[in-house]
Amino acid sequence: MKKVLAISLFLAVLPLSLFGQVRGISASKIGAYNARPLPEATVEFEPQIATGWSDMMWNGAGQRVNRFPLTDSVERFTSVDFRVTYGIVDGLEAGIFATGDYELLSFGIKKRILESRTASLAFITGYNYAAGNGIISIQKRGLESHSSLPMGLAGSFRIGEKAGIDADFQVEPPFPVGNDMNKTAHYYFDVDAGYYPVKTLQLVTGFALTYGTRDFSGPRGYQLIINPGVTVETGRHFIIVLAAPFCVAGKTHYCFRSLQMALTLAFD
Repeated sequence: MKKVLAISLFLAVLPLSLFGQVRGISASKIGAYNARPLPEATVEFEPQIATGWSDMMWNGAGQRVNRFPLTDSVERFTSVDFRVTYGIVDGLEAGIFATGDYELLSFGIKKRILESRTASLAFITGYNYAAGNGIISIQKRGLESHSSLPMGLAGSFRIGEKAGIDADFQVEPPFPVGNDMNKTAHYYFDVDAGYYPVKTLQLVTGFALTYGTRDFSGPRGYQLIINPGVTVETGRHFIIVLAAPFCVAGKTHYCFRSLQMALTLAFD
């Protein structure tokens, strides 16, 4: 497995989770952070492109139903986002993440706290500033228009020379704004498993689970996303990431499908 380059392709298929999770730090697969900060004095720059669509939703009873009265209606979205991460010292990195329209600006930190030959653990935290675009009600803001201070742990587990598992658990504490959607904690759990059939290709699959979040009014919801994808590592200083996440279960959430690509560039 390559040690210098890292990846941080995160799920545009979960629009509101973007505002609640740590951003700006590196990863090595698709949706889950690893516990390995960048080497000291290494810089990564990563543009990310995603397109997706939604015509279904999970209602308050957890049933998958049509979002629109007409079956030929669909919501489409396209995004271009950016990440820059820097290895400050051994075991510590910091970075920034920005959506293409600057609706969200994030600052993230990863600090390794434990490491062995086959496993490692890191503390992750950050600050998400919802700059916002358009008209915003100060007293009735939704999840997409408030700032947050998420934190959590990331773990990495090596399985032989060709496989590994990354996982992270994050908590977004309650945020004191007028909308009750933001007055309870939100939880995020991501797991990715990767395998290298050849040295330059990693096959990845995993899942992303959110709990306590919701896309519209109703009971506290959850959403489960499956994350299949690949990383192509033929270059010395870049990695190409392709992913196609899709939802499989949920409650009080829109159901999205997405195609995503990222190009990770490293400089030392």
